Amino acid sequence: MNDSILRIASFTYPPYHVLYERDGHRAVSGMYGKILQVLSKSLGFSYSITDAAAWGIKINNTWNGAIGLLDRDEADLALCGTIPTAEKLVVAAPTPMINPIEIIIFAGRETRFSKDPFAVLRQLHYDVWMALALGILFVSSLLTASQILLTRTPTSAEACLRNIFLLFGATWNECSGEPPRLNTARMFWITWILGISVILMNAYAGQLKGAMLFKPEKPRLNKLWDLHQRPHLKVYVPENSVEFILKISDKSFVRQLYSRIVEQHKTTRPAATLFSPDILSSVLSTSAAVIASRPACARAAAEKCKTSPIGELYAGTEIVYSFNAVLFLNRKMQDSKRALINLSIRRLNEAGLLLSWFREVAGAWTGCLGTAVPDGHQLQSLHVAEIEGICYIGLIGHSLALIAFVVERIGIRRRPMLMTTGSIKKNYDS
Repeated sequence: MNDSILRIASFTYPPYHVLYERDGHRAVSGMYGKILQVLSKSLGFSYSITDAAAWGIKINNTWNGAIGLLDRDEADLALCGTIPTAEKLVVAAPTPMINPIEIIIFAGRETRFSKDPFAVLRQLHYDVWMALALGILFVSSLLTASQILLTRTPTSAEACLRNIFLLFGATWNECSGEPPRLNTARMFWITWILGISVILMNAYAGQLKGAMLFKPEKPRLNKLWDLHQRPHLKVYVPENSVEFILKISDKSFVRQLYSRIVEQHKTTRPAATLFSPDILSSVLSTSAAVIASRPACARAAAEKCKTSPIGELYAGTEIVYSFNAVLFLNRKMQDSKRALINLSIRRLNEAGLLLSWFREVAGAWTGCLGTAVPDGHQLQSLHVAEIEGICYIGLIGHSLALIAFVVERIGIRRRPMLMTTGSIKKNYDS
């Protein structure tokens, strides 16, 4: 192959292959750039590079991308890790395996843990709160009834309401400044203090402390079903590559996801712009996700995590698709040249160089955190969002107090009028 010139079809898809200009000529870096340099030096050929934009798929019986250049005899080698499908084997010859590829879901979230403003209420189930409210009304009725039966004096509704407020206050204070005078009422009171104020409220306090210190983790987008369940979520995929995996799936919801990506949201992107700053920001804010290979996601995430003080970018636990990537050669190339290229690639594989290069591009990446995000459950200062529920409780309480003030004010104004009316009637009768 000495002095021969190989026509290379490739495109920018970091960290595998990145096209750039060098001395007025197009060159390629990344893992596949290393492979090309080793082949060029060992076999003694030079090369020219054409930007193919994508791997290539067949549309209306015509191939595009790198495979299309091979099919039209406009390139000799497609320098991009490609799935060896039956259709591609018809128009191009595969090399030995280059590296394993895992297609994953790339997603993110601005905070790892939930900040629930209503955590103060959620620590007891709604049926416990309901039972507590009914218990206050019931025991207050027992206290009022015991006062009526034992003192033989009529008790007004105001006294009953007073018992309710006293019992409510005792629920939180574990004591009362005005205990009942009757022994019967005292037994009711002691039972309530022991069962509710001491036992239930201390359990509630422990639950509340735990909720503030150890917050529940936000749900992750781990599976294609998770993406399907969020119809407004934009799912980006590299153009002319991953979408065909979804299109031919035997699961109906995956095919629906394909239609949403291609037809509704139109979120297929060229490989070079798949991880643009706008898309990465959307992923971090949980308004978008990306389906791509693990090393490509790792490269984009590493740069974003270095510059973002908040958030987490991660790989979904479910592998969407996996395959052994190969390069493709022009079938019109001389058999001897193809054999030499395949032999060189096989030797790189046997020497462990391909596996070593693949590990360098983060083939086992699972996620990264922003620069100011603590790793794991650590004691942190409380934020406004975490005490927001207290503000709501205060707002509700003060609103009820305002309503009570208006009612009492109206009652106070009516009393002099009733007293005046009664005096006039008494004078008139006399």
